Amino acid sequence: MTAPNYRRSFFPRYAQVAADLRRRIEAGEWRYGDRLPPLEVFEAQFDVARVTIRQAMEILEKEGLVRRVQGKGTFVLHKANDKRWLVMDLHLDGLMRFAFTVTSRLTAEPAEAELPPLRPDEGRPAPAYVKLENIQFRDVLPFAVSRLWVASELYAAAPERFRTETVIVVVYSLLGERITQARQTFSIDSASNHIAKLLKVGIGFPTAESRITIVDDAGRLAYLGLSSIRGDCVQFEADLTRGRQVRQQQPAADRNG
Repeated sequence: MTAPNYRRSFFPRYAQVAADLRRRIEAGEWRYGDRLPPLEVFEAQFDVARVTIRQAMEILEKEGLVRRVQGKGTFVLHKANDKRWLVMDLHLDGLMRFAFTVTSRLTAEPAEAELPPLRPDEGRPAPAYVKLENIQFRDVLPFAVSRLWVASELYAAAPERFRTETVIVVVYSLLGERITQARQTFSIDSASNHIAKLLKVGIGFPTAESRITIVDDAGRLAYLGLSSIRGDCVQFEADLTRGRQVRQQQPAADRNG
């Protein structure tokens, strides 16, 4: 087996080893209840010291993926297929339905703040914004950390609701038909030290990075949400025949121009 090139990543070796083992468990290489190979097997596979393997196992144990039993070994605790409960609905109504099912907690007091750089198609900036930071939970599991910017005028209309309810739900309820554009984009990344602590995962844990923008009928950006979501609970689904079905329903004259 070729020795891994750890220099390709800025994450420490133990985090890289944990990421590889996590992926293999989720892929089904070891199933629920299986005992993992002994540490010396992983020492040889990853070409690292035993202390590095122990550190990687500590990360997976903190995540609740494995359990170490003195004198018996390390065992897989979760069935990977049961974890991906967050099916991303890429429509505004579906996003709102999901938002009503989660709870959130502020991690900092709301305060006026500058926007991060906007993209050309994300509307004009409002005169001022209030920034909120929170963690979202499913039951007691923290699954997302968010930084949210709400136009100050909109925030002033319901400050207590913004503090106690899911922020995007409040924005949606206040703007209603005044929403002229709502977009969500995703990218794949990994947890920084700060995000890892809040989500109770290891550094380098895979994340889905969500960016949501809502523009009002004046062409102004009313809401910007940047979220880091645990990658092990996210699942994307899309109907790849939808465009074809629409085309098949069009009259032949329309399709031919």
